[in-house]
This record gives sequence, structure tokens and C-alpha cells, in this order.
Amino acid sequence: MLRAILSAIVIVALLIITLAVGIIAGGARDDVRLSTADRVQASAEAIKLSNDLAQERFAQASSDASRIAEIVMGLRCPRSGAELRALSEPVIDPATGQPQIGPNGRPVLRGAGLSCPTPQHDMVLGAIQRWADNLGEDAPDLVIVADRNGEVVARTGPTMRDWYGENKPNMSSFPVVGRTEEFGTQRDVIVWRDHETAPTAVALVAASPVFRERSAGAPEFLGSVLMGDFVNNLKAESDQYSVSRSDIVYFAIEDGSPLFPGSTLEGDAAFVDSLAVKSYEEVSLTDGGVSTTTLDFNGLINEGSGRAFRFESGGDDYYLMPGRFNSESATEAGPAGFLVLTSLTEALAPVNKFKAVGIIALVLALISIFIVIVAVRLFLKPADDISRGVQEVIAGNKNYMWPVDKKSYFTDLAHSLNIMSARLQGKPDPDSEDAAGAREWQGMVGGPSKASAAPKGGGKPVAGLGNLRGRSSQHTDDE
Repeated sequence: MLRAILSAIVIVALLIITLAVGIIAGGARDDVRLSTADRVQASAEAIKLSNDLAQERFAQASSDASRIAEIVMGLRCPRSGAELRALSEPVIDPATGQPQIGPNGRPVLRGAGLSCPTPQHDMVLGAIQRWADNLGEDAPDLVIVADRNGEVVARTGPTMRDWYGENKPNMSSFPVVGRTEEFGTQRDVIVWRDHETAPTAVALVAASPVFRERSAGAPEFLGSVLMGDFVNNLKAESDQYSVSRSDIVYFAIEDGSPLFPGSTLEGDAAFVDSLAVKSYEEVSLTDGGVSTTTLDFNGLINEGSGRAFRFESGGDDYYLMPGRFNSESATEAGPAGFLVLTSLTEALAPVNKFKAVGIIALVLALISIFIVIVAVRLFLKPADDISRGVQEVIAGNKNYMWPVDKKSYFTDLAHSLNIMSARLQGKPDPDSEDAAGAREWQGMVGGPSKASAAPKGGGKPVAGLGNLRGRSSQHTDDE
């Protein structure tokens, strides 16, 4: 009975341990999936807000710069030194071939009304450089001033020399600039190359028009001021401070193909490039489950903004959420924005570790229970021996002697039973100095004697120590 109870306890304990580990691990995995999806969503919203605020800052700064007097005047000045010197020459009257004379009695100069101490480029470049120096570290990476035809007049930032000469880009090709005259300040992302062999550059920008107020009629449109920050690895690292345990990858479209100008995964370019060919399964933001919606990369960046997705790479699972930069221009270049991603496998690692610990604990529990069962059986074996001896005596074997040669908790009890049996039969104690008595007990330890291997009365062993009514109703002569 005791062994049956122990076995039942062992089985129940194992079931409880297994069930507890499964429930805790399963619930923890669901919680981790949902919290990871929530973290990706929060990180994407933070990046979106950060870039929206940056574009608003560029919009305000470009609007302020468009009213700087030197920029307004500089856009009216000649582009070369020869043209500048020509401004000091008098205007010739075609009818007389003589210089025109103004109301003040002096010759009218070709540069009347202009104040151009230097050519256009030098004047405008000096103005925007002084403006950027005043801002210090808060100055944008890129400041470009273009005339009404879209030709670059001046630019601050890296590789300035590449923007001058016959191959310089025309800013009118950027919708963000081309729309300023009609629609005012614009926000967008521009993608370009400084020259044919230069790497593709991407910048998050805003542009404002430059107008000159006139005493009569509408203001005169002179050009545009564009400001912004490069979208590159440095920007990704800076923006990563806004997110929690996630990575950022920026994307844009060039000639219909995706490109990744910057990310926090600079050392894993192969992984970043592989994002363009992955399949993405939508993830529910309410329970972390995966839906049946699957998108390729083009679908992801065009339709997936603000939605969470899961993809697999290198045996690891990732959660991802795309976002778009603001674009107020009707550009055909395609969307540009960011991807916020985090490793679900890494997030689940502590849970999987807990599961492994649970399995180890289960194995240790099995070993411990086995050791306990063995110890209990060893402990109870002397009790079983005593029980069998009692059954022998009840069955009529009055010469039975309980073994006392092993040291255990039941040794004293066995010795006492031997003494009790001997005295009830009028025999010497088993450990007395009576040699005859000692010989009489020899050969009887642990079993019936040869003379009385079976009880005379035909008594039968009973099932338990307390079941004395199971004794035979016939009595022996000795009884």
C-alpha cells in the first residue's frame, strides 16, 4: 500500500511539474511576443516623430534663411566677376549712342539698385556659412541655395566642389524645390549623386522659396533655399537613442530599386541587403499572433506603414515595422522611410533558457524521487522482515527467530521480539550465557526449524499484523 501511495505521489508530482513548466513557458512566450511587437511599434512611432520634428525644423530654418538680405540680394547679383564689373558701366542710349543720364544728372549704371560687392556665389555662400556657424552643432548637414532656374548658387556641406561646373545637378529636378514657387515651403526626401561615380546620397529635407518684395506688383521669385540632414549610418546611430533594443534601417528608391543608405547594422550589410527579397507576415498588435497577410518588400514599404510584420533570417525570427518620411512633393522616385526591427529569437532566449532550466529541474526531480523511493524501500525492508516473522508465529511456527545481525532502526525491535518469544515458551533468552539454550536457538534464525517447518494446527498466514482473527480455529498441544 505504501509503495502504491509513493508511486501515485511521484506521478502526480511529475505531472504538476511538467504542467507548471509548460504553462509558465507558454504564457511567457506569448507575453514576450506581444511585448516585442509593442516595443517595435513604440520605436517606430518614436522614429517617425523624431524625423517629422526634424523636417519641421528644416522647414522653419529654410523659411528664415530665405529672408536673409544677403541671400535675397545675392540671387540678383551676376555669377561671374566679368558680369559684376559690367554693372559699373553706364547704360548706353540706343538712339544717341551716349550714356543715359539720370534725374540726378549722373550716368545711369547697369547695376543701379544692386549692391553686389562680390559675385553671386561668393555673396550667397558667405551668407549661408555665417548663418550655419551661428547655429553651431544644430546646423543642418546640407544647405543649398538655387536660383529661379534651379541652378545651384551655393552649398554648404561635404564635396561642395562637385556641385559646380557643367555636371552640377539642377535643383528643379527635385520636386521639393520645383514646387516652392507655387506651393511655398515643402518637405521631402531627395536622392541624388554628386557625380556619376559618386555613391548615392539621400537626405531628409525641406525647401522654401526666396522672394523679393516689390513696390508694385507681385513679389519676384528669385530661387529656393533647401536644408536637411543626410540619411546615413550616423543618423541611424543618432536615432537609435529614441528606440529600445531595436535596430533601424533607412530605405529609399533609386531607379525603381530599393537602396539602404544607412542603418545601425553597418557591420552586417548582407543582412540589410537581404531585406529587399524577404517575405513579411503581418503580426497582430493585440495578441502577437501572425495573420495570413504576407507582403513582399514593395508591398511592405507602400502598404505596411504602421503595421507590424515578422520575417525569418538565418534561422532567427524578427519583428519589423516600416514607416514613411513626410513627402509633400509629387515625386516619382518612390517612397522613402525607415524600418525598425528587433530579434524575436533574442527576446525569447530567456524564456527558452527558463524552459531548459525547467527540464533540468524535472530530471533532477526524477532522480531525487528515485533516490527517495530506494531509501524508503531500504528503510522499510526490516519492517517487512518483522512482518513476515510475525506471520510465521501466527501460523504456528513458534521456533521462528527474527534476524538481528544487521544494524538498523528495527534491530532492537527484532531482538525484543526474540526475547518475548523465548520467555513465552519458557526457553532461555537468545543472548543468555546458557550454552544449551544457545544451541537450541541455533539454526532457527530467520525461518522455521526442521522439526516444525509447518504449524501442527494447520494455521494459515494472515494478510496483516492486526488480523489475528485469521488464525486457525484449531489449537496445537503446545498452545
